[in-house]
Amino acid sequence: MSSIFKIFKEKVINDLDQKISVPGLKPEKIDETIAFGALLWLVADADNKFLPQEIREIEKIMEKFSGISKEQRPYLIAAIKKAAEASIDIYGFTKELSDKFDFKQKTIIVENLFRVACTDNFLDECELETIRKISSLFRLTHTDFINAKIKVKHEYNMPVAE
Repeated sequence: MSSIFKIFKEKVINDLDQKISVPGLKPEKIDETIAFGALLWLVADADNKFLPQEIREIEKIMEKFSGISKEQRPYLIAAIKKAAEASIDIYGFTKELSDKFDFKQKTIIVENLFRVACTDNFLDECELETIRKISSLFRLTHTDFINAKIKVKHEYNMPVAE
């Protein structure tokens, strides 16, 4: 476990009423699940307009990613929110995932970041720049970044040229 998550667990998760060790979420997957969720949260909050459809999209993505049930979702979302609000830097979350995931998995993460950003059918410049930074920290090429953006914009029937 990286030191950033040791600090996070000591300062944040221990403050939650319920621990994140929910049945169905493997202990070794907790760090990467919270890191991924925190990146999604940071993108949703990048434009200072955290919308209800963005939280629903994060929940949907996290259910698929972690395999948690609807009953477990509030605990995971609470931990993700605490992590994102605890000002633990974007580099730590990105490093946690970058060290564990291959190119394809990182590309899927970036696509999911775009899904959260585009869920309101508008890609804000601040959201775009946050995703660009994460993509760069994953060492994805600019072409990989653009391809992910185009793919998701097509999914949401958004103009690609923007």
